[in-house]
Amino acid sequence: MVENMQFEDTKKKYEIVFDGIRNKGCGSYPMFKIIMEKPVQGEARFEVTDIRTQQGRTGVNVSQHSGIAKALNSKGKDVLIVVAPEALEFVQKTHDEERNKIIEESKKDPETWRMWDGCDTGRMYISPNTELGWEFRPDLEKVKDVLEKEFYTNPTEFNTGVKDERDNVLVPHSIVMETYNKIIEKKEAKKASKQAEADVIFQKAKGTGEKQILESYPVECPDPDEECDIDIVTVYAMPDGTTQRTQNHTW
Repeated sequence: MVENMQFEDTKKKYEIVFDGIRNKGCGSYPMFKIIMEKPVQGEARFEVTDIRTQQGRTGVNVSQHSGIAKALNSKGKDVLIVVAPEALEFVQKTHDEERNKIIEESKKDPETWRMWDGCDTGRMYISPNTELGWEFRPDLEKVKDVLEKEFYTNPTEFNTGVKDERDNVLVPHSIVMETYNKIIEKKEAKKASKQAEADVIFQKAKGTGEKQILESYPVECPDPDEECDIDIVTVYAMPDGTTQRTQNHTW
């Protein structure tokens, strides 16, 4: 793929270059550079969102801090550099292609995960050991969230003894996923068991015509004028198949 193009007319001569990916793995975004030879000499980095239309003219909005803006003596203001339609097409096409490359790259599962202890909390944190992390991979982010919630400290099966240059423990992807799947299976089994118990209670409510207690649990009392700290929430199964929730004070 062509990663730069040169443009010239009677007033301007400039080159637009693909300038890599900004914040790869944390808001990955293709960046470009416009290198101007005339009417002034200077450079400016920009991204596709910097393409603007002002007063019927479309171009690249370059920062007041760029070499181009300083060469034009913009007096502390951004400058709109009007460019050829072909230049805009090149930027948009290159942007889309580079974003697609990143998305395709993200589809490959990591070989290992990095695990470390928080400096202040001492609790476990874990992340895919790839440049992209879990960007574009909500499934991997869910794995991370579930594991960090499940384990306050490192689980024994993750203590491989293999570390990277930052002293993070490296855990094979297969072990991470095996542990994650076991957690999910346990949660699903618990959910199914709870649903089965609820079905029995709903059947009883329907059969007797009277509401039945589904669950009861304490919550913090929200009323500062009441002389109690804890309320009791009770959820009932109603004969018509709906639920009813009550909240009562304790004294």
